[in-house]
Amino acid sequence: MPRPAQAKPVSLHVLGPITLYARGHRDPIGSNLRPEVHEFLALLAAHPAGLLATDIADKLQLEPDSIQNALKNLRRAVRRALRAATGVTGQEFILLQGELHKLHPELVETDIAQFSRKMKHALSVQVKDAESEAVSAVGEALAHYRGPFAQGRDYLWADAIREHFATQATDAVLRLVRKAEQPGAAPGVQESVLTMLEQLSTIHPDHERLAQHAIRLYQAAGRHDAARHTYTRLKRHLDDLGVEPEPATRALIAPRSHARQTR
Repeated sequence: MPRPAQAKPVSLHVLGPITLYARGHRDPIGSNLRPEVHEFLALLAAHPAGLLATDIADKLQLEPDSIQNALKNLRRAVRRALRAATGVTGQEFILLQGELHKLHPELVETDIAQFSRKMKHALSVQVKDAESEAVSAVGEALAHYRGPFAQGRDYLWADAIREHFATQATDAVLRLVRKAEQPGAAPGVQESVLTMLEQLSTIHPDHERLAQHAIRLYQAAGRHDAARHTYTRLKRHLDDLGVEPEPATRALIAPRSHARQTR
């Protein structure tokens, strides 16, 4: 999936692996930053209004007697990396207002902010019941959702944030699914919704409701091999978790399997 256009000097991606981009550069920057610097940036991205030093110290589990020095080192590491990559030397990428730390809104854009803005628009469109416009709006939001928040990082403070954005993404698509499954739904809408279901199923392969709806839509389109593949993928991931698919999920596939066996 191509990366959305970048408008500000730095683009910070935290929906998926934590990744930094400098405007005009195709490849990521800051890959050599220490893990704690990436965590610091992800934390600030998740709190665009800013966080107090004490809150940051609590989340990052900084030693009480070295909080100010640790935060100064984190800001310095960000400053060095981003100034070198962007050439912006006259401004700070992390604003410090008293004890409040926040990403500079004119220098750093985040996929969280873009996702949230697009999703808010998508929700307003869905309320108006504008089907094709809603599909387009949700698709634009999902372009920024490339994976769970801080994917691959086991931050103690991140679980609730990760769940929040996962729920936003899946709920938006599930609302579209209800329209796509109705008789007379436009084929283009069904295909777009299937694409979104596949995207989210790749990110959340054990999400059973996503798989159920994908199976139904594939079957309605006569794409039974794709439906079977979706079920097999779900079962494989649930097996890894030591659980079985729900009876309702198995029932979507079982009649067709039984029909083949009795021929």
